[in-house]
Amino acid sequence: MDPEEQEKISSYLKAHPQVRSVEDCMGRTAGGRYIINLDVILHTTSHEVADRVADRLEEELYAEFPRVVMAHIRTHHGHSATIRRFVPAQDESGKSSEHFASAPYFRVETVDAGTGNVLHFEVLPNPHSDAEKTKGLLVGKWLLELDPDEVCIGSAGVNKTAGYLLREAGVRLLEMDGTLCADVAHLHSSNETPAS
Repeated sequence: MDPEEQEKISSYLKAHPQVRSVEDCMGRTAGGRYIINLDVILHTTSHEVADRVADRLEEELYAEFPRVVMAHIRTHHGHSATIRRFVPAQDESGKSSEHFASAPYFRVETVDAGTGNVLHFEVLPNPHSDAEKTKGLLVGKWLLELDPDEVCIGSAGVNKTAGYLLREAGVRLLEMDGTLCADVAHLHSSNETPAS
């Protein structure tokens, strides 16, 4: 397989929020078409999320690279010392907000994966907080571009567009309870569709 094409495919996969790295991309041609095998390290340790991400990436490869006729992605779990957690915030100090898509800011926490302690945080303005239409979709896509591991979201938002989009991308959703977040992965099926 053309090394330039292999690099394009690897770069495409690396842009996915759950992909930490592409360890191997082997391919061959068959009648002018590509058959590829990839080893990908993901941020997640969940087998269910890894399978879902791999399936989605294979589908995306077929759509993005028409000459790929067969793709197999083997996922591996990477363990990171830190977690990137996003929390909706109501002001520049980072105070938690009950709102999600309309929150004016998001607090980005770097969390020690072993202890759960917040090592550092910064506050980013939400560029879509005032959007009149498709606010949840815009905020969800924006957050995915920032490579979150976890996102805190109110219970009302878990099954709306942003929550669905984040969950399908393999991001761990934590439910807001005042200023605290609790894991909601066991409460909501990945097969649900977003509410309007």
